[in-house]
Amino acid sequence: MGSIQSFQSFKTVRDHWNIRFGESSGSVKLHWKENPNEWDYLFNQISYYAAPVWPKQFDKWRITNNSANYSLSYTVDNEGINWSLYNSKEEVIAFMYNEYSRDLRDWIVEYDAQKIDPALLLFGVFLSCKYSTKEK
Repeated sequence: MGSIQSFQSFKTVRDHWNIRFGESSGSVKLHWKENPNEWDYLFNQISYYAAPVWPKQFDKWRITNNSANYSLSYTVDNEGINWSLYNSKEEVIAFMYNEYSRDLRDWIVEYDAQKIDPALLLFGVFLSCKYSTKEK
């Protein structure tokens, strides 16, 4: 169905990821080598940029492309880890959570295919999985 592969230089952060989903593919790369938390994403000729709203605080992200702004936010409750992806009207367009309380191996992704581009959804899933772990 799909895969995510990471690439890194010797003794550096993981700075490049290849994503394949079905017949489509793309990549996620660090925007700046000096800042390992700003990302450029290209998937099916669609590009996005993501950065934390506040430096070194990973619970709220700003995602942009040439035509729209989105946000991705993280919460933890008794049920586990939850990520919500919002459009510019602050409407939830995707919701991601771990299936078993705080178990990062299985995720549920809920979304309306009429409201979200698959490229944006995959970028949201990438950021959610990456920034739910202790290794940032």
